[in-house]
Amino acid sequence: MRHAQEITAASDTQRERAGLPAAAREFLSSAGAKLKPAERAWLESPRHHLVPFTDSRYPHLLRTAGRHPIALYVVGNVDVLNDPQLAIVGSRNPTLQGRDTAHDLAEYLAARGLVITSGLALGVDSAAHRGALMAQGLTIAVLGSGADIIYPAINHPLGEAIGQRGALVSAFPLGTPPRRENFPRRNGIIAALSLGTLVVEAARRSGSLITARLAGDLGRELFAVPGSIHSPLSRGCHELIRQGAKLTETAHDILNELDFSAFFAGARPADTGACADPSTTGGFASGMDKDHKILLDALGFDPADFDVLVVRTGFKPEAVSSMMLILELEGHVQGRPWGGRYSRVARSRRLKDNVLDLLIYLFENYMSADDEPRPKRGTLKLELDKAGFAEPDIERALEWLDGLSGEQLGKVAEATARAVRVFNGQELLRLDTDVRGYLMYLENVRILSGTQRELVIDRLMALEADEI
Repeated sequence: MRHAQEITAASDTQRERAGLPAAAREFLSSAGAKLKPAERAWLESPRHHLVPFTDSRYPHLLRTAGRHPIALYVVGNVDVLNDPQLAIVGSRNPTLQGRDTAHDLAEYLAARGLVITSGLALGVDSAAHRGALMAQGLTIAVLGSGADIIYPAINHPLGEAIGQRGALVSAFPLGTPPRRENFPRRNGIIAALSLGTLVVEAARRSGSLITARLAGDLGRELFAVPGSIHSPLSRGCHELIRQGAKLTETAHDILNELDFSAFFAGARPADTGACADPSTTGGFASGMDKDHKILLDALGFDPADFDVLVVRTGFKPEAVSSMMLILELEGHVQGRPWGGRYSRVARSRRLKDNVLDLLIYLFENYMSADDEPRPKRGTLKLELDKAGFAEPDIERALEWLDGLSGEQLGKVAEATARAVRVFNGQELLRLDTDVRGYLMYLENVRILSGTQRELVIDRLMALEADEI
């Protein structure tokens, strides 16, 4: 008996012959085991599966982990359950550096054949799933609710994408809400499915450490990314490292510990991303202005206050302010949500992970058509997520977009006509009409200040292209 329907339709004698234990047979004979109409309707979709533990598609590692669910509800590619997996877990409120680390490691490892497994929570979980999707790889989200409920709701677009490129997995019946007591069981499934678990930023009492402990109890490999000694989010990882987890600085620390050579025969050749080799994380600064390089080195890899950077570099405050703006526009640093603090951005982050590029994308695709209504917020979030933009930037951009009234949009042409910036001959040759007009638009709706506009033009003129 492979499928759930065969098990439920079988007699108790047939179930015994198939190897089902007495407790399972007793449950299957009860009224609670019968498929409800809603479950039968759900199973009519070819992307929906109910996989009992007697099914050959049931994940082998989970079956051998001792106490395992009698069946799994799966949305998406059920075959991915038996592919080699690495769990990536961590804080729901990571630093920008932690979010980037989870994303980049997942992207690198997924490109080399590993399935990235996590819990679809905000923060590190979401970043890991997105990294795998960015690599066109496979990812599994194990839910603490029924397979028909995405939690948190804000991750619904991400859940849909995972269902298309991997699988959503739940051990809970359809309609089960996300209760607190469900998540330890969810964490146990994540640990059991995976050959190893990587923890990226976790406080001492983090739920991620439960996953790590369960993985250790199963004899699976444990990996932890170290962090600043001053950060509470590093203490859980440091505790794991003291207890024997593999200190992880690059993806190769994971690949060297786990023998995946048999799975990587047809994988893409290795790139030189920051997660591949730590020596490449600073390579992007080559060719940078000397003072900008000094400032970037002074920032390091932990968030720093503006005043601290002034002290470290000895530069005047106005010089630091100007250089930090340029570094932020170029994608080397990122401002923290609260004022006056900056953190470094890993080189492998994509150019379009900044709000300006996201706003350009929004304008070009959803705001330039006069006779078409703008899509609803949920639709926009789904489209922007699929396009590869980061979740925080999507929220910031949509908040800005929501703040624009129809009256403001109607005045764009008038405001642009009043712009007084005159382009010189070289700029007219390099920057086409659309670029010049859009820069004026951004300034007139106060997305860019005049100073920021000039910095953008300066960087555009420095690009190696005949026309932009």
